[in-house]
Amino acid sequence: LDRQQGATEGLAKADINFYSSLTMDLILDGMISKNEITVERKHEIIEHLKKPFKKA
Repeated sequence: LDRQQGATEGLAKADINFYSSLTMDLILDGMISKNEITVERKHEIIEHLKKPFKKA
């Protein structure tokens, strides 16, 4: 799963190829098509994933 948080690009800089069968966008779009989430909720999730990870 490519969460689209930049790891793919980071791995590429280290000459590591990353292949993903799913992206977060595809999963969220599927959930929208099944009326499980709204487009607005998708945008909220994407914005949350853009924030840097902080250890507790």
